[in-house]
Amino acid sequence: MTLTDVQPQLLENWSSLPKEEQSQLTQQIRAIDLEIFKKLQDALHEEKKLHEDYAPLKKYLTSGSDENTQVGKDLIAQGKVGCIIMAGGMGTRLHFEGSKGMFPITQFRQKSLFQYFSDRIRAASKMYQKDLPVTIMTSSLNDKQTRKFFKDHEYFGLNPEQLSFYVQGDLPFLDQQGNLFFDSQAHIAEGPDGNGELLHHFYHSGLWKRWKEQGVEYVNIILIDNPLADPFDPELVGTHKQEQCDILVKGIKREDPKEKLGVLVRIHDKVHIVEYSELPEKDMEATLSNGDLKFPCGNLSLFSVKMDFFEKIKSTDLPLHKAFKALSYLDVNGKRVKPTEPNAWKFEKFIFDIFPHGTVEVMVYPREECFSPLKRREGADSPETVMRDLQEFDRRTYHAISGLEPPSRPFELDPQFYYPTEDMRKKWEGKALPEGDYILP
Repeated sequence: MTLTDVQPQLLENWSSLPKEEQSQLTQQIRAIDLEIFKKLQDALHEEKKLHEDYAPLKKYLTSGSDENTQVGKDLIAQGKVGCIIMAGGMGTRLHFEGSKGMFPITQFRQKSLFQYFSDRIRAASKMYQKDLPVTIMTSSLNDKQTRKFFKDHEYFGLNPEQLSFYVQGDLPFLDQQGNLFFDSQAHIAEGPDGNGELLHHFYHSGLWKRWKEQGVEYVNIILIDNPLADPFDPELVGTHKQEQCDILVKGIKREDPKEKLGVLVRIHDKVHIVEYSELPEKDMEATLSNGDLKFPCGNLSLFSVKMDFFEKIKSTDLPLHKAFKALSYLDVNGKRVKPTEPNAWKFEKFIFDIFPHGTVEVMVYPREECFSPLKRREGADSPETVMRDLQEFDRRTYHAISGLEPPSRPFELDPQFYYPTEDMRKKWEGKALPEGDYILP
């Protein structure tokens, strides 16, 4: 039995398509595994239940260890740390045409997220005197555009040998009857398969083997839309080595019970993440006698993962998560419709579902050091709030390297200040901030 046997509508307009589009549709139909399709249909009838034995995460690590930071610096300098940047999303919610990583985010130079992270990686590589390995996970939505963006900008000064790309997979959407549908004349509606398959796609892309041969032992995983994420966090990886776990999760203390953050919990003494939409409201808002939230730790999707763990779970099948969304489709007249109300099911797999397959620890950082997400055009988590947080980060960075209070005027630091060499430290100790809006080292 084939996919078209159970979904014959896929070939209804076959004869009217140009040969090139027939070929494209054939490739897409062949790429949709019948077994996967049946799992999607089964998922429609499954009600996800929260494990009844979940409990607050009371035992966790906190950042601030100079010893672990030095361990991490040694690992990075030895070439034992790589970074994966998840960047498969588009700028739709920012009212921006293009890959989200192309969105300009810095106050004065208007650097895109891609350039900002590239500058950080270049600065870290200079500090550690080694071209640190980085790969960017794109999606079918933005892969070609992302690669072209980097090529057109000469990889923002990175060595092309240290930078690679790989593409996450897609999963088809299903309508309310559980059928596949088209979003153009020759394309079945589908979307990226979520960050849960990140490890699988990385492993099977051949990059895992290449990094393993280069001596990489730990992988730092970050999101493109959180510019405060450190692509090479020495304390995180140093603590990871000391704790000898498979995964070290970088989290923060929850402050607002309404904040849309996954919540870190324990189930049978193992770390799990519960989506904010799945945790009962009474637990989301529950507080202790001192006013702190009962479930204290929020997930940022920042992780350090052992390279050996990638191999361990390379064939692990993760559960599907469904969401009812407003998804474009072709109407009976062949016209594309963009609905304003949810009309179909989207499916994803999430990285936290690998947690039960390994040993996991959590380390909590100050929010202002590591979290300022870019999610929407205005309001919370917008360009305005991100630029504000980056400015405060630069003020703290300048104070740390100079010992002086920063001026009240706005300014933007070159990311080399985030990874200062010894020469830079000596040069800037006690040095007043020069005039100008962009400060070079």
